[in-house]
Amino acid sequence: EAGPGFAFGELALLYSAPRSATVRATEDSVCWALERRAFRHLVIHARQRMMEQRVKFLKGCSLFGSLEEGELLQVAELLETEDFTRDEAVIEQGETDDKMFIVLHGEAVACIRGQEGEVEVKQYGSGDYFGEIA
Repeated sequence: EAGPGFAFGELALLYSAPRSATVRATEDSVCWALERRAFRHLVIHARQRMMEQRVKFLKGCSLFGSLEEGELLQVAELLETEDFTRDEAVIEQGETDDKMFIVLHGEAVACIRGQEGEVEVKQYGSGDYFGEIA
């Protein structure tokens, strides 16, 4: 059951699809309505701003500095945001992975386990990347 702040109908607006459910008021209610054209306009502009911000950020990363605008846009479209909490492992020594990571916000540290325990070998900050060698 939907309550205050619950939104519905966005998939039909995004994809010009038939409604997937019927929604009936279960009590006297007031809803805000947003027309398809206005909704799509907002979504498109928000995505465009996000892509512009990503391209700008990528231009500052040494790994991508030599790419042309169109190539940067292609990379920006492929990026997926992953959040990590303090002390959470992003990658683990010895694991096999198919991703590389670019630090957007925050900091990370690379450590290697050996006979003398875990040794810090590198620190990463915004714009730094790791995992590309795997």
